[in-house]
Amino acid sequence: MRIAALSDVHGNLRALEAVFADMDREGEFDLVVAGGDHALKGPFPAETLDLIESRADALLEGNTDAYLSGRIDLTTLLREGHWKHELVSWTRERLGANRVRRLGGLAFEVTCEPQSGRKAKFVHANPKNLEDSLDPEAPESAIEPLCRGVEADLLVFGHVHIPYVRTLGQLTLCDVASAGNPKDGDVRPAWTAITFERDRWKVEQRRVEYDVDAAARDHVQSGMPAAEKLAHRLKRARYHG
Repeated sequence: MRIAALSDVHGNLRALEAVFADMDREGEFDLVVAGGDHALKGPFPAETLDLIESRADALLEGNTDAYLSGRIDLTTLLREGHWKHELVSWTRERLGANRVRRLGGLAFEVTCEPQSGRKAKFVHANPKNLEDSLDPEAPESAIEPLCRGVEADLLVFGHVHIPYVRTLGQLTLCDVASAGNPKDGDVRPAWTAITFERDRWKVEQRRVEYDVDAAARDHVQSGMPAAEKLAHRLKRARYHG
């Protein structure tokens, strides 16, 4: 069985197109999972969501999708006047009511069982909620409570925007990172190819070349709120600076 997993596109259509082109070069996949944070913070939210819906077999809800749908009230998380409030409004307008409704109906998780007793679970941030991160450098004592009780041997997620694979007891953690807004210093979009064969999981984390300068210009030319800030962060591929 072959699975393609991507996450955190954040409305970066150019990056998403590059990821799907790379996926196509790799051949057929039995399951394509998009792990959430599909539209917010990018210049083409509607077009990006449409493309994901046309290509992915399963779309998961991310925290920013819940902000857009209103399932999570952003006013409880950020101070009044924060630039993200304006960005949420701008993005909702471009998505339109039907797409916003669809974001509100996305699944929290999806599970794949290619062989009896061998399962992969896909979530956005962690198996408990949409916000808490499974950071690559976090001690096991910090991430174990968020993964406790997971009935799978492979846990696949995004949210952190940094690709990594590590083990937690019998559970393998795989962060597929971000297909539209990486944060590990590498501007190239990320996605992960997962294969189950001969009673084992094989994980290949991939990076894709694309024109990040053009994507940054898309941000500025779109007129989106905080466009310069977000374009700068896109080109730095870091959380800060």
